[in-house]
Amino acid sequence: MFTNVAAKDIRIGMFVAELDRPWTDTPFLLQGFLVEDEQQVAQLQSFCKFVLVDRERSAGGVFPETKDPDTRTQRTIPPESRKRPSSVPADRGSGKAGTLADREALILDVIEELGPGTEPAFGSSDASSEVSQPGLFESLREGIGILFRKRDRARVPERGTAMIWGRPGDADKAARTAVHHDFIPQSIPVKFHPETKTIEEEMPQARQVFAQVEALSRQLVNDIRAGRLFSVEELEEVIDDVVDSALRSPDAMMLVTRLKDQDVATYGHSLQVSVYMVALGRHLGLPKEELANFAILGLFLDMGKTKVPAALLSKPGPLTPDEFELVKQHVSHGMDLIRQVPGLDPTILEGVAQHHEREDGSGYPGGLPAESISLYGRMAAVVDTYVALTNPRPHAAAISAYDALRKLSELSGHLFYAPLVEQLVQTVGVFPVGSRVELSTGEVAIVLQQGAVRRLKPKVLVVTGPDKIPLSVPTTLDLLYQPGGDESVHIARGLPAGSYGLEPHE
Repeated sequence: MFTNVAAKDIRIGMFVAELDRPWTDTPFLLQGFLVEDEQQVAQLQSFCKFVLVDRERSAGGVFPETKDPDTRTQRTIPPESRKRPSSVPADRGSGKAGTLADREALILDVIEELGPGTEPAFGSSDASSEVSQPGLFESLREGIGILFRKRDRARVPERGTAMIWGRPGDADKAARTAVHHDFIPQSIPVKFHPETKTIEEEMPQARQVFAQVEALSRQLVNDIRAGRLFSVEELEEVIDDVVDSALRSPDAMMLVTRLKDQDVATYGHSLQVSVYMVALGRHLGLPKEELANFAILGLFLDMGKTKVPAALLSKPGPLTPDEFELVKQHVSHGMDLIRQVPGLDPTILEGVAQHHEREDGSGYPGGLPAESISLYGRMAAVVDTYVALTNPRPHAAAISAYDALRKLSELSGHLFYAPLVEQLVQTVGVFPVGSRVELSTGEVAIVLQQGAVRRLKPKVLVVTGPDKIPLSVPTTLDLLYQPGGDESVHIARGLPAGSYGLEPHE
């Protein structure tokens, strides 16, 4: 039910569904949001004379138990569309729990019953495992590759995993000191990085910064192809802006990155790697100068591909052994190019040289053993692969962010350094901002912001109806404040980029 509330009566905990003016005339990014602090109250009061508040999605106790004559019925969902759709063909699994989609649905139900602190982390998968009542958690874990924390281990682990499931700000409140993980050299200090802005507040600046680094990346590629030197001072200035934005609100920069239409074959891939490297480093508590190095490393990661024949990079089918050898040379080409940059930190060179090395020694160009791969090389390997999997490539379609994280988890300890894979999952969440998801109603949505309590219940932008036809006016929906029971709207599955012909940036 919608209630007309005068600006002077707006309180923390109210869910503002509509304003008395167009949203574009205000600084609010999201069309519909929960009022979480006095600053938002003051902003609303400065722009509006009244607002429409959704009672059902507001916090308990905000409204007195009286009838309000000025109410309207909110968007309703037909009962038949509330059923959780089967997202995977029936031959993808069998047993007492039915298909893989059924098992995923069962897991989400179990999570809701157990409450906060018991959400899953990623592990190995075996889609053919059956689910039986004895050993339920173990069977579910084997069935779709998701691990459960048991109820007696639901406290926040020492290794900083509070940041997986709460909104980063919530984890910030719970963990005021950074953990110095064993894989971080003792010479690098770590510190806690609190978020100082909400995603709504940071989005305008994040857009501006991303446009600057995007233009700089184009210029870098053009300069390298033409054999020209580029301005290191200009690079450092823009990189500082990227790091500052990520420190204020990492989700804002990641959302801008995911929603941009980029040429992945040249600089778009490197842009995404750069942003995710900074976000991961921030999550680990690394100092600002290290985060700047990560950003530069991401931009330089695949510069060597400018020296590889374009026909090989855009080949839709598998490469021949000889062709693959030529493509592998992009690492040495990149090293030759960036060695010419004066004053570049040696760790950046190390990261570029090692971003295709693997923990089992099967990588290239050096086939290094695990103990010889640096922190920079390990981080670049994990982030580079995650970005590649979630974007369409000439030889492979994009997969969802959820499936990419699960794939990395399956390969952790074998190809990738397991603790860093775990930290990447904690950094971006199960359904990262900017990722596409299908709701239990059949509607398609874009993740805008992680849930204030649980990462399985983020704030989303609904962009299609259950029939997958784009909405003329997309609407926001905070899954955290959905009513319980069978009518609760939840995420049924993650979707890869381009699903149903939808491009979120549009």
